[in-house]
Amino acid sequence: EANIELPDGQLTHVLRRTFAVNFMQNDGNIKELQMLMGHATLAMTEKYLRFAPIRPDSAQKLNPITADGINVTELTSETL
Repeated sequence: EANIELPDGQLTHVLRRTFAVNFMQNDGNIKELQMLMGHATLAMTEKYLRFAPIRPDSAQKLNPITADGINVTELTSETL
């Protein structure tokens, strides 16, 4: 319905990558994603996520250990 025009064979790849990024951004598990995508290696799954934005808010929410005085939502790639 979106009339996305891509070279032959690329639409499926784009949609798979969009699914992978959205899955992880919604707190998905990368090993689960690997299984869903049918990848033999975790490295292949990571390639689909190469340019996915870092989400420090989920790191703060999911981290079982909190460090006093550190607000991970203020971290940038320069401070990591």
